[in-house]
Amino acid sequence: MHGGQHPRLKRGQLRIVEPVVVDCNINVIRAGDYCMLKPDIWERQLGLGWTDNLCISCIESRLGRNLKFLDFACPVSVEGFPPSDILVQRLGLVRQKRKRRRTAKR
Repeated sequence: MHGGQHPRLKRGQLRIVEPVVVDCNINVIRAGDYCMLKPDIWERQLGLGWTDNLCISCIESRLGRNLKFLDFACPVSVEGFPPSDILVQRLGLVRQKRKRRRTAKR
């Protein structure tokens, strides 16, 4: 689009990059699978670079095992895009349940 403006964004809003998975072509941010693995795994074991992206399922498929907490370099979050259930599980976190609003009885 002319001038670098995105059609759905108002002036001053940031555009979320659309990182597409090398293997399955999904957007890792929208899927909630955006993560940073330790360089030993990402670069040496998977042979990937900084611009490559993989979802959790594709990473585990390539590694031949489930990810574990110690595989991650650091926790990463993207505002407005919650982590997937599988990422939360692999990080060893517990997803908080939303509290229901209590309505006053009349």
